[in-house]
Amino acid sequence: MNAIRIIAVSTAVLVVAACGHDIQTTSGKSYVERFKQDAQSAGTAKNLLALEPGPARPATPVLAGDTAKTSDTSGQPSLDELVLRAAQVEPLIRFPARIGVVKIERGEMGGPGSETADAWRQLAESMKGSIGELVPINPLLARATASAVKFPAKNFSQLDNTLALARIGAGRQHLDAMIVYQVVGGADSSETLASILDYTIVGSFLIPTHAIEAEAFAVAAIIDVRNGYHYATVTATGQDNDLAVNWSTGSARREATRSAVRDAEINLAKQVDKALSDLKAQLNRERDGRES
Repeated sequence: MNAIRIIAVSTAVLVVAACGHDIQTTSGKSYVERFKQDAQSAGTAKNLLALEPGPARPATPVLAGDTAKTSDTSGQPSLDELVLRAAQVEPLIRFPARIGVVKIERGEMGGPGSETADAWRQLAESMKGSIGELVPINPLLARATASAVKFPAKNFSQLDNTLALARIGAGRQHLDAMIVYQVVGGADSSETLASILDYTIVGSFLIPTHAIEAEAFAVAAIIDVRNGYHYATVTATGQDNDLAVNWSTGSARREATRSAVRDAEINLAKQVDKALSDLKAQLNRERDGRES
């Protein structure tokens, strides 16, 4: 579940990344083995048993001379242990695959609106065949399934709870992976040179004197439903610019924001299409290399 916490920092990621995607196909087993080899070579490994997956163990130093990075006396794992445990996942997906999609909006599960549904339908058509099938994750089914399997929702924050529900629901729908995405946007206004006319009746009601600029950011994570492996981060943006008369700048900002958010989500669906194609190609190259 931690793999999809990236959704929570979408704005920061998108400001840097703009439109695009990053693919991950690395092996958790290789990552952990490399860490152990590096620690042994450096002579700092004191008890690598603490890095193995399993139940919490008594306090044990992870690195020699660094007693701060240990399990505490209650048997809770240290941060070092948690990082290594989080790393121990492998890419499982095989194409064609069943891939779910869910939108996180105000902390709850949802789906594309009427203005963006066509973009996701086009993605579904593009995926048919070699990539697989795009399946909406059903929020009602997810909640019912979580109740049936006795998911302890009270132990999580709202965002963690929603993401966990989405993954549980995806499991009930027998999905291989899921696309979890968020879109945020906002608008600002500034006076133009014609704003001096705001002090006249004609200018205030008839002449556009305020420039409206809106921008939206969208981010998606492609996650394996079965083990939480993070396959890709996908980002996109949307913009809208307009002019408004003085008395209507508020409604103009809202409309421009809505337009920018719509464009960001449409652009995101296009980027997801590219990300899935690149992911399939990269995994196939790596698997073919291991088998040859």
